[in-house]
Amino acid sequence: MKLSKRIFSLILVFVGVSTVVSGQDFHFSQFYSTPTLINPSNTGNLANDYRVGVINKSHLFDKSNQYQTIAAFADVAILEDQIARNSWLGLGINFMHDNAGQGNLRTIRTGGSIAFHKAVISDQLFFSMGMDFNFVRKQLDLSSIYFNDQIGADGLDLTMISEENFDQNTFNYLDVSGGINLSYVMGKLLKVNFGLGMLHLNRPSETVYFRSNNSGYNKRTVRPVITLNTELQFGKFGIQPGVLYTRDKGAQELIVGSHFVFILSEQTRDSYGARFLLGAWYRLKESIVPSAGMEIENFRFMISYDANLDLIRNGAPDRKGFEVSLIHSGRIWPRKNRLNCPRF
Repeated sequence: MKLSKRIFSLILVFVGVSTVVSGQDFHFSQFYSTPTLINPSNTGNLANDYRVGVINKSHLFDKSNQYQTIAAFADVAILEDQIARNSWLGLGINFMHDNAGQGNLRTIRTGGSIAFHKAVISDQLFFSMGMDFNFVRKQLDLSSIYFNDQIGADGLDLTMISEENFDQNTFNYLDVSGGINLSYVMGKLLKVNFGLGMLHLNRPSETVYFRSNNSGYNKRTVRPVITLNTELQFGKFGIQPGVLYTRDKGAQELIVGSHFVFILSEQTRDSYGARFLLGAWYRLKESIVPSAGMEIENFRFMISYDANLDLIRNGAPDRKGFEVSLIHSGRIWPRKNRLNCPRF
């Protein structure tokens, strides 16, 4: 029994190592809280002058095999009406740190983004396009994982030296992404944002085995990210339905759901107001994601929890997949009345 458990653990280790070769990507259920990470054209696409945000995803209370992803971003809208009429430029920076549990696969991703925004129909329809450039560093702790040639007659034998020949345990690369989106605004009644992000346009190579092999399965594929966010307001009540679809090397992800918004105080010229958000989301064939949050003045705090459907069906307890995000936006200089951008 002990040997079978160890072999099963080794299989899981191989799966973990294979993700290094196949290119594991960041994975947030609160995609609406990471606008510039999933589509660089969202940089500077905001009602205020600047925005800063941070999000943390972790498997709480699971200290034996901890997974955690922390990301932060900041963007600003500048050069309003200076490049072209009814246009502005967005500049942004971002940072992400990911720890993938067993094997201590660590990823650090940092860089900047730029986007151009133009009103196609003044105060109603906006077109945006943008790009980002990120430096990525990945590191695998080879001393913390074991392989099948270290299994002896009595099971796993740590005194046996593995003959696995890794070329490197740390590698760096430049990651380039692009995107476009359309935003439509009808006063306070309706706001719609459709985005298409294209991540890993330069198809960087990442592997711990074949440094000289820059073709084949170790190259990242271009990952499309399609999003549709809508906000409708009816007096003191509103809804924010949204959809995300993405595909990466045959693996697909579809998230659909909505936030229900309860307006506690109206936004005025001198006050941002307050709103309470309660949401329900569904990741296709994987999990349901309840969420809740508050918007107070110019801060938005959100918390969500991924409830795995298999664990729910089997009645097993699960305390993983918590996400917490905080976004702050504000003004630096007086805004012109012509801009009526979505809140996304």
